[in-house]
Amino acid sequence: MGSSLPSVSPAELAILRLENHFNMKDLLVKSCVLIAVLALLGVVCINEATAQRSCGTMRALEYMIHKDGTIALKKWNMDRQLADHISKRGDRQQTLQVTIPVVVHVVYGNANQNITDAQILSQIAVLNADYGRTNADTSNTPSAFQSVAANTEIEFCMAERDPNGNSTDGITRTSTSVGSFSDFFNDIKFDSTGGKNAWPRDEYLNIWVGNLQGNILGYAQFPGLGNAATDGVVIDFKYFGSEGSVVDPYDLGRTTTHEVGHWLGLYHIWGDDGGACTGSDQVNDTPEQGDSYYDCPVHPSVSCGSDDMFMNFLDYTDDICMNLFTNGQKTRMHATLDNFRENVKYSVGCVPHNQPVYDAAIVEVFNPDGPMCSNDFTPLIRFSNQGVNTITHADLIYRIDGGSDVIKDWVGSLAQGESMIVPLKELNLNDGSYTFDVEVRNPNQSGDVDPTNNNITTNFTVAGTGSGNLTIPFSEGFESVGIPAGWDTLNPNHDQAWLWVNNAGANGSSSSMMFNNFSNLVSSTGNLDDLVTPYFDFSNGAWSSMTFYIAHARRSGNESDTLAIYSSIDCGVSWLEIWKIGGDDLITSANTNSMFIPAGDFEWKQEYVGLNFLKGNEKVMFMFRNITDQGNAIYLDDINLSQATTAISKTPEPRMQIWPSPSHGMISLSIHGNVADSYEVKVLDLLGQIHHQQSVYQDGTMQVDLTFLGTGLYLISLENQSGSYLQKVIIE
Repeated sequence: MGSSLPSVSPAELAILRLENHFNMKDLLVKSCVLIAVLALLGVVCINEATAQRSCGTMRALEYMIHKDGTIALKKWNMDRQLADHISKRGDRQQTLQVTIPVVVHVVYGNANQNITDAQILSQIAVLNADYGRTNADTSNTPSAFQSVAANTEIEFCMAERDPNGNSTDGITRTSTSVGSFSDFFNDIKFDSTGGKNAWPRDEYLNIWVGNLQGNILGYAQFPGLGNAATDGVVIDFKYFGSEGSVVDPYDLGRTTTHEVGHWLGLYHIWGDDGGACTGSDQVNDTPEQGDSYYDCPVHPSVSCGSDDMFMNFLDYTDDICMNLFTNGQKTRMHATLDNFRENVKYSVGCVPHNQPVYDAAIVEVFNPDGPMCSNDFTPLIRFSNQGVNTITHADLIYRIDGGSDVIKDWVGSLAQGESMIVPLKELNLNDGSYTFDVEVRNPNQSGDVDPTNNNITTNFTVAGTGSGNLTIPFSEGFESVGIPAGWDTLNPNHDQAWLWVNNAGANGSSSSMMFNNFSNLVSSTGNLDDLVTPYFDFSNGAWSSMTFYIAHARRSGNESDTLAIYSSIDCGVSWLEIWKIGGDDLITSANTNSMFIPAGDFEWKQEYVGLNFLKGNEKVMFMFRNITDQGNAIYLDDINLSQATTAISKTPEPRMQIWPSPSHGMISLSIHGNVADSYEVKVLDLLGQIHHQQSVYQDGTMQVDLTFLGTGLYLISLENQSGSYLQKVIIE
């Protein structure tokens, strides 16, 4: 595109032939620099060439990392979280169509840049065709790639409701004195710098259209990175849509298709490795590719030992040569929506402002949840109105173990943002383990805009008679898939919870329970997350103990994640802390800046807890509590409970609990003998020499200062008229 010369001389024809040969329309400069030929002409060539496709997303990301080093870690976490999500769900097709409201901010410096509504709507049509695989050029997809070409089940609509609930056409227009905008500084995204402020990213996809500097066609902000105020996509006005001011060869709207792909978590198909064949776009069904392609290559074109998918929307070819997303890309985009852009899936931005919006949600189950001490109880749930219009009627339904619906016809008044606790029909259940599923349907006899928050499922146990309690000896190695029946996880912050994993285990196994303090899902230091056992019967036997294995590494050496154990004899009404270690005393491996996964048995250690104080109780529960300092993962495996019916002098089953071990000198000593007489506590070395001695006159927990001891193995002796009991401690 550009000015034509008044006549074509042989020298000018040579220029045209050279331009065609070198494909100069794709050069990044807009002037002809063939000095030798120009010397023959004696004129300056004023032919403007259209820029080669250049996406500014990765360049903008590199600038963000340069300004804020934490962005690199956030990117790594984003990829890991998406990979984990995909691994757990598999590469199966998504079944629910997602509709994303779009607001287009036109920022213009002249009439040509103030693109028409028709040009904007043409771009939305292109997005829906490309993401729905209804684009007219699907037949151009090579047969080798037809089987992986995907309808992504993502569609786009122009917003009909603005952030204040008012009617809108989804277009804002801002006149600016700024000549052009950089992809580095995001000035186009702020009123204060000549652009336009974003609408809430949890409700809209923001697309800014304006005049960009250099040869950048557009850029996007990846999910989970950067600020909410800059989240969205920016497109040069010359490459937005398929009519109006668009410029060939980027005149079919595929620049926006490409950049929205980045906004949904996709990388360039060649992995941005500069042609090394070592990069990855984190998608399994896109072939390894050496570098980007331009223009319209001929298939097959080969690099990295396989045919290249240069016609993918995340390559750099001309618009007319792009035609597919893959199933793997679809899976990654839906994983992004599930993990980083979940709210936008349920936005009411495309619902006309005069149309009611109902969103009833079950937000909490109070009862049953975890252990229940009675066979008769009334379920209690909290449900809320997360929509716009007041809810005056809803069906509240629960099921036990997937059985018949038990329906409560709720009538009342619940305004936007309000919630209430509602009792449901009373239950009577035998002792055992159950699943409770509760659901809300038909708010005001209408549809619900967000069905994903309509139900909650909890697991619970009933031990009203005690007949269903677990007996001792007991062992749990977490070898079966998932959290064991009757166990429960408590996650009050609704972020990271205890997980069953199959990539690490103690004593040669490959599975365990894990709490991932490394995850960016952990919302705040100090959060408490619990793993709760079923009931155990301690009514028989006097001498009880628990052993288990743990594994943990710090992230940087400054964090102090903590693991604690509690017991309850009143069905979880009250809890007693019986064991706790953190920081240096918890670690079993060296610090690591990546998520810790124990490599073998050498990175596990066994811990011991004395449980004699629990004798005589029929309903004993234990709770393993993670107290996060946002450090690294803690693993738990091979929990064993044992009992002996009589005490044995010098027994290895001690009547006391000591922690931590290894220790730096300060230890906690917990004595649970249930005997009224006094104890003598002695600290001995392996030669029998006494280094510390004191009397104790009652059961309980005390601190003992052994910092004066040298490093090594010592014995703690607990003695009274009934005998003596030994336990070792390591001083580091």
